[in-house]
Amino acid sequence: MLYDRSHGTSTQVFGDDATPFEYPRIRKIVVQEGLNTMVGMGGTKRNLVVWLVSAFELIEKVKLQQSVFLSYQDNPRLARTIDEADTILHSRRETRAHTSIPAKLKMRYAVLRPLGSGGFGDVFKVVDVDSGALMALKILKQPVAGTEDGQRQDNSPDQNALKREVKALKRINHPHIVNFISSQGWGSPRVEIFMGLKEGTLQTLVTGQAGFSVDSLFHQMLQALDCLAFYNIVHRDVKPENILYVTRPCGYQFQLGDFGLCNRIVSARSCVGSELYTAPEVSRGRLQTHQVDI
Repeated sequence: MLYDRSHGTSTQVFGDDATPFEYPRIRKIVVQEGLNTMVGMGGTKRNLVVWLVSAFELIEKVKLQQSVFLSYQDNPRLARTIDEADTILHSRRETRAHTSIPAKLKMRYAVLRPLGSGGFGDVFKVVDVDSGALMALKILKQPVAGTEDGQRQDNSPDQNALKREVKALKRINHPHIVNFISSQGWGSPRVEIFMGLKEGTLQTLVTGQAGFSVDSLFHQMLQALDCLAFYNIVHRDVKPENILYVTRPCGYQFQLGDFGLCNRIVSARSCVGSELYTAPEVSRGRLQTHQVDI
């Protein structure tokens, strides 16, 4: 992470791969290969001194400096008595009374690699440019269809599915259900959902013949489905590809994900889901309860 703690906010990044500091965000951004590799500081344009950053070389230099500083002792007379907080607003120019602050800042990210493709979107591994956090990003596959008068159509099946997914995940905080971070782009052709990044899916574990406790898997998924039942939510697409995992010291922690087909019991009647895992009442168009997920 690159922090700008100067009093005059005199540091900035430049170039084609730059995601500059942005008010009123905390002045820190990710620096890595292909992202914010040209850094400048000083002068009215913050480019009095400019240099290119190699992420690998930067990491090696930091390690070297850390080893040197272990044996270095500061002069106590020159020690700083007050540290600047990361959230301090450094310049009067950025703190004027008439400067408006957005209610919600747009999530800024850089795509690292694709993770997969689901029925309602493509999933990517991304990094939050402003925090350095790694996340999973789902992007709606197809553009939102426009109407004859050129107005954007916001009630397409894919849009509605993603809205259901976000609405469900926002309400739930459970160790065995994938964690929702944020969403943006509603009403536009590109809807984005940010979720916690996991290591893989149950399908990849099975394909790779990795050893895991089936009893533990079932126990964790039953806890997740019990939580959904409490909120009157039917998932309707429980399958190995939609069960994610992370490795813990005590074993695998499984989490249920991909809520694009979920619905409330009172309205769950449509025939959806993967055919191999579909319950009879789903294929027959009957009222669906939590039993379809079991």
